[in-house]
Amino acid sequence: MAAHQELLLYRKRGECPLCDIAAEALAPIARRLNLAVNAVDIESDAELFDRYQFDVPVVLFGGVEVARGRVVPPVVEARLREIRDAN
Repeated sequence: MAAHQELLLYRKRGECPLCDIAAEALAPIARRLNLAVNAVDIESDAELFDRYQFDVPVVLFGGVEVARGRVVPPVVEARLREIRDAN
């Protein structure tokens, strides 16, 4: 289970209102589930930028995509619990 203790939030460094909303929405979920949120700037990595430039924010947990575009807190939390409990 140690490999699944971090949420990756792929986001843009500049103006990205959806990224900001996602970060705010993930904070309380991460606290409840005892997870760390690692925000990754896709603009600092050409491969990530090519992959996600039109899709941020993207949330991954244990290599599994949990959300893309909009983060809906109840849906994300349920998915995170499902992934965590499966392992």
